[in-house]
Formats: sequence, structure tokens, C-alpha cells
Amino acid sequence: MLPYSRKYIFSLPNLTGNYIKLRRASASSFLKLPTLFGSKKGAQQEQTTALQQGTPGTSEYYVPRKFVPMTRKALIRRIVEDENLINSNDRSYFQNLAVNLDNAIAGTFHGVLGELKALYDPLNPDKETLTLLKTSKKQRQENEFWLLEKLSQLLEKAHFYELPVEDVRSALKEHDAGDGVLVSVDPNKYDVLRIWVVGKEFEPGETGRWYSRVAGRVVKRFKTPIKAERYKRVVIAIRSKKQSKLMFKSFKDIRCANLEHLLPEGKIRMTKSDQRLLAATLTIGATSVVIKLVSFLADYKISWIYIAISVAGVVAVRAWTIYKNKRNSYLVRLSQTLYFKAIANNRALFTLLADRAEDEVFKGTLLAYSFLQAPLNLSGGGHRTGLHYEGMTVGELKQHVEDWMNLKFQVTLKYDPSEPLKQLENLGLLATKQRGDQQLFNVPNVFDAFMKLPSPKELMKEALERTEELDVDLTEATTEEELEQIQDKQREELEQKKMTWD
Repeated sequence: MLPYSRKYIFSLPNLTGNYIKLRRASASSFLKLPTLFGSKKGAQQEQTTALQQGTPGTSEYYVPRKFVPMTRKALIRRIVEDENLINSNDRSYFQNLAVNLDNAIAGTFHGVLGELKALYDPLNPDKETLTLLKTSKKQRQENEFWLLEKLSQLLEKAHFYELPVEDVRSALKEHDAGDGVLVSVDPNKYDVLRIWVVGKEFEPGETGRWYSRVAGRVVKRFKTPIKAERYKRVVIAIRSKKQSKLMFKSFKDIRCANLEHLLPEGKIRMTKSDQRLLAATLTIGATSVVIKLVSFLADYKISWIYIAISVAGVVAVRAWTIYKNKRNSYLVRLSQTLYFKAIANNRALFTLLADRAEDEVFKGTLLAYSFLQAPLNLSGGGHRTGLHYEGMTVGELKQHVEDWMNLKFQVTLKYDPSEPLKQLENLGLLATKQRGDQQLFNVPNVFDAFMKLPSPKELMKEALERTEELDVDLTEATTEEELEQIQDKQREELEQKKMTWD
């Protein structure tokens, strides 16, 4: 175990627990109809295990954390700042090594990206060009099958988690949307309904004017507010039964309880309390009219009947007005989601996902290299050449990375070293040695690795200009600039919530 006695100034709230390993669906499982709606394997067992192991929030919104919750630049800075990983003599070389490694990994998924676009061509609802070759229904089904299969693999590389079919159906059942109305979506209207998410956090509190904050504190004394959980990034694939085109959409900061916002149709109903209030007032009004009619026919006047009818009418109108206001409030929030939180649609989304997968592969590979070479620094020495220690097993590497993330950032990460080791091997930076029945892995020191990696200048620009719309950074602000950026983002979200139609 690597020593970490130094006090770290960087920390991250403990937002996650220990997560069980995800199993990717086999190709044959996509032939079954339920998997067109999401992942179904072991959902209940995963959620129970997550709850027992301290997953934050509620078990129904369980999301495993396999991704590194920071950007590429932030990760490089955090590794360089740790003297147990990189000594002072190797810092400049390590930063250049990271740039060259980023260049080498750039374009890893470009082949997959081209294949996805080709498969999606006959399914793209945005395509308006006329083609001589008409695609048959069977061909569209085959394209759809392989497109979802390959996209699922790419999303797994990007460390997205597919919500189980039971969770999706449960989230779309009739429920209180938080605005005083009941909403529901019928999933049986869709032949394809699959949702992937990455990252989860609690929605920040209101940061409005001073009197709003004071009023909020007063309310908290009488009633403990329930913090809303939200997914940082969401990708959805949908196709209704009456359509032949497949739609892909991505969103950011979507409440876990409001997945119906991502679908094109649904139902809005009154809550039970509003229904009872309206029914009671209508009953009183109708009864008063009957009594008045009977008394009129019997030539017996009852003056209070007019008062009862008036009161019942006013209450009924008021109840209906309140419901319409709640309905409009929900529709406003729905329109804000579609306007402010949409990231990309259909074909354009594939590029973002490929870039996201490359980022995750780069961060995982950089972590693997940093810890495989760390024993060289711990034993002293500067720019030594060659491999001077036996190495680590896969289990040791996994444990070192997870312990470092937990000790330095209080993040419980489920690190998978298989893809990073494969990348290091392809780049010629990985050496293996057999010790009994165990396979050991080691890498050259920073200087030798920097000299060994190619640094093609023509790829530099491509590596640095990868899209970042799907990046997720859940680390705490450590500088005034980062704190100001977070505050600006919260102010923008507050202003967005204030926008409405009069």
C-alpha cells in the first residue's frame, strides 16, 4: 500500500458509496423486447447492495461511479501536486507526457464513430436528402439492433450507466412532479426506450435575494426540506410504435424524479387532494341547487341556499384556478428543461459520446501509469532508465487508485484497469512479468516514457479541441476562480428558473 501521510488541501464531499460491478449486456440479450427499454439484469439486487453500502440519496436512484469525476486538466494537476506519485524533478516531463498520451489516445473511437453514423443514416429523423436506395423495414431493424449494441458499448467506455427497465417504468408511473400535479407516461407506446446516465448530485439550494434566503431559513425550522437529486448527464434513445425513425437526445442536470421531461408525450392530472376539494365543492353546489329546486316547487323559501351556492362556486373556481396554475408551472419548468438543458440530438450526439469515451480512457490510462511508476519515486532516484521493480498486479493497481481517490477526494470509485492496461500495452509502455500464478505489470519512469511516446504536432490541436459538453466535474472548488465559476453557474440557473410566459 502506498503511504499517504501528507495532509491534502483538496477534498470532495462523500457523494458515493461502494458500487457493485456492472455487467454489459450480451448481444443476444438485445433480441428480447424488454431490453429495448433498458438494462434488466439484477436491478433489485444492485439497489439493495448499494443501499447497504452507503449509496447517497435513495436506492431508487442508484448510479455506480466508474468515471473519474474531474476534467483531464484537473486530473493532471492533482497528480502532479502529489509528491508520492510524481517527484519534483519529473513534473515538467510528466505534464508533457500527459499531452503526448492525450495525443496518442485521440481518435481511438473515430472508427466506431464512423460506423455509428453509417448505421444511423436510414434511421435519422433529421435526414432530408432523397436517396435512390430505399431501405426496407428489415434493413432498418438490423441497423437499429447493431446501432444500439455498438452505442451501448461506446457508452460503457464513457462510463455511462444504463437505467434498468424496472426503474424506467417505475419513474414514468403516475407521481407527483413536485409542482402539485400528477404526471405519467405510458412506456408501452414505445418500441425503444433506453436511458443512460452518468454522475449524480444533490440540486443546489436557492441563491436568490436576501429576503428569499431568510424566508427559506424560517421554513426550514418548521419543515425539513427534501433535497432533490439530479443526474449530471442523461442520454435517451426512443422510438414510438408508430414511427420508423430512432431519436437520440442528451440533457444535463435532470432531476431523478422527472425523467418524463425527456419524453415527447405524457398526461397531467390533478392531485388527489385537489380532486377531493373540487368534488366536495361541486357536490355542495349541486346539493344546494337541488334543495333550492325542491323548496321552490314546495313554495318554501330558504335564503341560505344562495349563500351556499355562492360559496361552493367560489371555492370550486378557486380550486380549478389553482390546478391550472400548477399545471402551467409544470409546463414552464418542462419548457425550461428543453430549452436550457438540452445538449445535442441524434447524429450530432455521437461525436460528443466518442469524445467523452476518449476522455475517460485517457484519465484511466493516466492514473494507471502514474501508480505503476510511483514505486520508482518512493524508492528515491531521479531520471533513471529501465524498469527497476517487479511491478503490480491488477488487483493491487485497482486498490491503489481507489484508495487514492478515497483519501484525497473522499470519492468511492469503482476503477477498472483493464482498458488502461490495454492502452499502455498498445503504446509500448507496459511490461509484464510472471511471478508464480500472478502477472505483474510495470512501466518505465516518467523521463523514459516521455522520450518513448511520439509527439506528432499535427495531432496536438485535435486532442485539445475535443468537445466537453458531456464532461462531469464533481470536485470541490479549490481556488477563488473555481468558486466564482460555481457561483455564476448557480446564479444562471436561478435566472433561468425565473424566466416564464406571462
